[in-house]
Amino acid sequence: MRTYYLYTILLLISGHLATAQSSSTSCKMTLFCQDLNTTFMPDTCMVDVWAKDFVSKVEIDGNPVSLDDLWISFEPDAQVMNRSFFSIDGNEQMVTVYVSALPGPFSSSSCRAECVSILNIRDNTGMCPGLNECPLDPNVWCGFSVMTCGADTLGDVVASIIDVRANMSAPRGDDWANPSGSATATDVIRPAAWTIDDIGAVFGTATKVATGEIFFAASDIYAFDFKEIVDINDAIPFNLISVGFAPPTATGSAGPAGIYRSQFDSVASSITITPIIGTTTTYQDTRNTSMIPNTGNFTSTNNTADASNQFELFDSSRTTYGNGLGNITYDRRSNHLFVSNLEDGKIYSINCRTNTVTDIFDPFEAYADHASDGIVIPSERVWGLEVRDCSDMTSELFFARNTTQVINDVTTPRSKTIWRVNFNSFGQFIQTDGNELPVLTDGRGSMNKFTDIAFDRSCDRMLLAERGYPHEARVFEYRFDGTNWVFDKQVFVGVVDQNQPAQPRGKIVGSSTAGGVTYGAKSNMAFVDAECDELIWSTVQCGDTREQGGVCNVYGLQGISAAGNDTLTLDSTDIFVGIAPDPGTSVLRLKSNLGDVEIFSCCCPDGPVNLLNQLVSVEVSGFISSPVGNPMDNIAVNLTSDGMSLHEITDDAGSYAFVNLPAHNNYMIKPEAGGSESWLDGVSTLDLVKIQRHILGVEVLDNNWKEIAADVDQSGSITARDLITLRKQILGIDGSDVQSWKIVADNGSAEPLDYLMTEDLDAEMKGDFVAIKSGDVTFDNSRYDVARPRSISAVQLSMDRSTPNNINFVSGNNAVLQGIQFELRDVPVDLEITSEIIDLDESNVNITLDGHLRLSWNQLRPVAMGEGESLFTVSTTDKTWRPEFGTAIASELYGTREVFELKLSSTHIESTHEHLTVAPNPFSDVVTISSMSTDESAGSLRIYDGSGKLIINQNVSLTAGQNSFTLDVSEVHSSDGLYFIQLVTPLKTTTAKAIRLR
Repeated sequence: MRTYYLYTILLLISGHLATAQSSSTSCKMTLFCQDLNTTFMPDTCMVDVWAKDFVSKVEIDGNPVSLDDLWISFEPDAQVMNRSFFSIDGNEQMVTVYVSALPGPFSSSSCRAECVSILNIRDNTGMCPGLNECPLDPNVWCGFSVMTCGADTLGDVVASIIDVRANMSAPRGDDWANPSGSATATDVIRPAAWTIDDIGAVFGTATKVATGEIFFAASDIYAFDFKEIVDINDAIPFNLISVGFAPPTATGSAGPAGIYRSQFDSVASSITITPIIGTTTTYQDTRNTSMIPNTGNFTSTNNTADASNQFELFDSSRTTYGNGLGNITYDRRSNHLFVSNLEDGKIYSINCRTNTVTDIFDPFEAYADHASDGIVIPSERVWGLEVRDCSDMTSELFFARNTTQVINDVTTPRSKTIWRVNFNSFGQFIQTDGNELPVLTDGRGSMNKFTDIAFDRSCDRMLLAERGYPHEARVFEYRFDGTNWVFDKQVFVGVVDQNQPAQPRGKIVGSSTAGGVTYGAKSNMAFVDAECDELIWSTVQCGDTREQGGVCNVYGLQGISAAGNDTLTLDSTDIFVGIAPDPGTSVLRLKSNLGDVEIFSCCCPDGPVNLLNQLVSVEVSGFISSPVGNPMDNIAVNLTSDGMSLHEITDDAGSYAFVNLPAHNNYMIKPEAGGSESWLDGVSTLDLVKIQRHILGVEVLDNNWKEIAADVDQSGSITARDLITLRKQILGIDGSDVQSWKIVADNGSAEPLDYLMTEDLDAEMKGDFVAIKSGDVTFDNSRYDVARPRSISAVQLSMDRSTPNNINFVSGNNAVLQGIQFELRDVPVDLEITSEIIDLDESNVNITLDGHLRLSWNQLRPVAMGEGESLFTVSTTDKTWRPEFGTAIASELYGTREVFELKLSSTHIESTHEHLTVAPNPFSDVVTISSMSTDESAGSLRIYDGSGKLIINQNVSLTAGQNSFTLDVSEVHSSDGLYFIQLVTPLKTTTAKAIRLR
C-alpha cells in the first residue's frame, strides 16, 4: 500500500504573513511544519528547498537577484539548506530559515524578500515512516535509461534510450530486447537525430530528472581506446576481432568539445537535439561564454585492417588530437553541468539555464602547452566524474585521475586515483586550482582509467567503472564508513566461457564493462512502489550467460542486483539488453564501441535529500505579438485550473504574467480572440484576390501566419468557403459568428492551437502567442503598425447622365482589373447596378441596413478597361440623387500588381455620340471605326496597343448621323494582340477594343 504524507509549512513573521524583515546580513523568516497525519517528522528527515520556494522576489542594493542563485538556509548565511526539522512536540516542529545572498555577481549587507504563504512538501526519502515510495504519477521518462555507443559507419546512431522500467519481470540470462520463448521484449529507442553525422562521437551522458532532459559530451574514446589496445599488443600476435573494430570519427556541429541537449520522448522520430556548448581553439579563460577550448586537430588515415573505417592518427609519443571531452554529470541543486576536458585537463562548470561556462577548475599540476599536444599527459587526464550532494553545507564533485603509468606497461599495477573538489549552489568551485582533496588511492583494476562514477541516494555507496581492453575492464563498489571509502566488492560484468582457449591477453571472467555504470531502481512498468538503488546497471561488452564458440551475442546493458552477483549464476540472476543491430550489422562490431549509461531514476535522487513539490509557487508568463513582431497590448489572457480562473491583460510590451501559482497543478492558458467589432480593419477585396490566387495555386501565401488569416471560417483548411465568408464581411452581410482575430500559440507547431496546456507544472512556464487578424493576408491592419502599400495613382470616374434614368461611371484611365470595391452612400430604394466589363451578380453587391450600397468583385483572369469606357451603370428613377463614395470600406481598384484609389469626378457628361463599332474584329491591317453623332463636332481618333502606347492620333470631323473612318494600322505598328480605339470629343470619350490577327 502506498502512503503519502503532505506537510504544510506556514511562513510567519511577527505572527502573520508579511514581507520579510531585513537583518544585517539576511532576511529572517520562521517556519512551522505540521504533519497533517499527526505523526511528527523525525529529526533525521531531510528537506531540500530552493529560495524561490519561499520568495517571489529578492533585491540586493536595488538590483534584482535570480532566485536560481539563492537557497533557503537553516542557519545564518549558510550556503546550502540541508538541515533537519527539530521536533518541538509530537505534532509540530519549528525551524528558523534565512534568505542569504551567496558569493556571486551581487554582494550586500542586506536583502529584501516577499514571502509566499504555503509550501507543500512530499517526502519519499525512506527516512520517514511509511514514506519509502515513489512520487504519485511519476514523469513519463522515469525508469528509462540512456546509453551511448560508437558508430560502425557514418550515419549510425550513437545513443539509444532503453526502457528498463519493468525489470522486475525481465527475463534473466536472456536478451531482454530480443528474448527467446514467451518473454516480452523491452523497447530500444534509436532517435534518428542522434547520429554521428549530427553530433559526432559522444561518450558521456547525463540526465536531468526534473525535466526529462538528456545531455551528451563529445568524445573520441572509442578510437582512442582501439588504438591504445593495438599499440599495447605491438609485439603480441592477435586477432583484430578480439579487441574490436576501428570506429569512424566525426565531429558534430558543436566541435570536438561540444555539448548537446535533447529531450526525452518515447517516439524516436519526435526527438531532436541542440548544441548548447561549442568549441574554441583559443586557450584562454572561457568563463561567461558558451565555448570550451579544444584544438580538434583531426588527421585521419585508413586502418589497413579495415579500410572502410577511419580513426585518428596517433603520433610517436602515443598522444592523439581532437579527443574532446571525458565525461559529463548534472547537479540538480545548482542546475549546472560539470564536464572534463581531455585537451587541457580542466573541469568546466556550465549553467544549464544560460548555457554558459561559469567556473573552471584545473586539478593537479598546471599544464600549458595544449594546442600542440592535443590530449594532456596521462597524469593530467580526468575522465569519470560525479556529483555527491550529501554535505550539509556544500556539494562535492568526485573525479577520476588516470594512471601515471606509461601506456605500454602492462605488468605494473595501475595507480588510478579518485579526488574531489567542493562547489557552492552557484556551481562555483570552492577550492583553488590544484587544491583538490584525495578520496581513494588503492588503484584497483588493470586498466588506466575510470570513466564513470556513480553514487546511491544515501551517498554511502560508490561505483567505479574502468574502461580499456574489452575483457579486462571491471566495476568496483566502495562503501563510506564515515571517514574513508572502503572497498566492498567487484561487480561482475559480462560472462565468458572459462573453458574456451585464451585469446590475446586472455579474458577475465566478469570484467567486460564498457566504462558506464549507474544505480537504478527495481521497479515495475509504472515505476510505482520501486525499490530504490536495488540494481546496478553497466554497459557490457559481452553479456551472454555463456560464450558460445568464442562469440558473444549480447552487447549493451547488464542489470545486476545491488547485493552483488556471481559469475556462475548470472544466467538466473542478471538482466541483459542488447542494442544490436544498431549501430552495426554485427554485434561483434560493438566490441570496444559501447559507452556510458544513465537512468531517469525518479524515485532515487542523486543526493540524500527528498523529492519535493520543489516549487511552492510557479509563474506562467508570455508575450503576444503580431505576425510581424510588434507587441499586442490590451489583450485578455485567461488561465484556468481545477477550481481556479484568473485573468490578465497584456501590457504595452505585449506581456502578461500569472505569478504565485500553486505548483504541481494542471494549467490552461488561452487568450481571448475578441469579437467582430473591428472586422474591416485591414480587410479588403485585395485579400480576396490573394486568397483566391493561393487556393488556385497561382501564387501561394508565403508564411504560415497568412495561411491562418486566410482560413476565415477556421475550418482548418483554405477553401472557397473562406472567400464567401470574407466577401460577406466586406459587403456588410451579418457575420457575427466569425471571429475577427485568431490568437494561436507560437510554439512551432504545424497546426497551432489557440491555447497551451501543461500538466503538473513544477517550473516557470513561457507561453507565447501570435495575434492574427482574420482575412488580412496583406498584413495592413492598424494593429500591425505596418504602412499599407498603396500606389500614388488614381482612377477617375466621371458620371455620364446622357441616358434617362441611367448614370454611367466612365473611366478616365486605361487599366487592367482583378478586383474592385467601393461603397455608394444613401442609394435610392429602386437603384440597380450593372456592368458590361465585369460579371456582377447578387454575391458581389449588398445594400446595408443604413442604406449604403457596397460592391466587392474579383476574378483570377484580368479584365481590360479602357479610358472613356463605362465601368458600371447605375439605374434609378430618382433624378435628385447624387452619387458619393462612402468610407466604411476603401474605394479601390486592384490590378495585377498595383492598387489604385477610385475617385468620383464631379464632371457630368452629356452625350454627343454613341458607342463605337469596329469592323472587322479581329482585323488584319485595315480597320473601320463607326459612330453615330447627334451634331457636328471636331474630335480625334486614337489607337493604343496592348501596352498602352499611343500609335495613331488622327484628327477627325463628326457630322450629324453615321460617321465611319478607315485606318491602316500596318503603317505604324506590326504587332498582333489587343488594341484600344478611342473617339475623343470635347464632351465625351468613347472606347472600343479590337483584336489584331494576321
